[in-house]
Amino acid sequence: MIRQISIGSLSLCLSLHIGAHSPAPIKLEFSEDQLQEELQFSQSVSKQLASSLKQTLMDAIKHGGLSGGIEQCRIVAPNISARLQKQHPSKLISAGRTSLKIRNPNNQATPWQEIQLRDFDQSSSLGHKPAYRYRFVNLNGRYALEYMSPIPTQGLCLNCHGEQLSPEVLDTLKTLYPNDQAQGYRAGDIRGAFIIRSWLDESMNEKNRH
Repeated sequence: MIRQISIGSLSLCLSLHIGAHSPAPIKLEFSEDQLQEELQFSQSVSKQLASSLKQTLMDAIKHGGLSGGIEQCRIVAPNISARLQKQHPSKLISAGRTSLKIRNPNNQATPWQEIQLRDFDQSSSLGHKPAYRYRFVNLNGRYALEYMSPIPTQGLCLNCHGEQLSPEVLDTLKTLYPNDQAQGYRAGDIRGAFIIRSWLDESMNEKNRH
């Protein structure tokens, strides 16, 4: 089965208006198996990133308290992303996070990402579990997949992102992130998203190269 999907199309072929800053739709042709393979790679990297970050945070809190956890998260998160890129040097472009209420200013969402984040929030507020989102982008003549996976707020997250933070945590955040916005969440809230960008398989680029 051959499918055509536009840049800007979302999972399950659900098309959304993604704003004036998004690239113009470009038709891509590929099979269902090819699409699933690309999505599975992004899903796998997203899960590895989430698991590594959680384990790092738990270890840091165990040895250095909540303040130690915040400091280590700031230092180690970029290293985890770099390690994942080294594991997939010809495939993975980047692996990171973003949010509507950022802590690290380097994680500012793009206009397209902001729209997806708001859609995650709306779905969650209606009692639905938000689904992943994706689009295709053309980077210097080569196609890539940009994938977003929602991050639900768990119990552990509330220690540093919740509504009532300890003086120790507030002091650490003020020192490390003076413009921090990532507070006030409740369990189950969508706190942001993992962003995975990867090159499409070369066979897909060849098929769709104009």
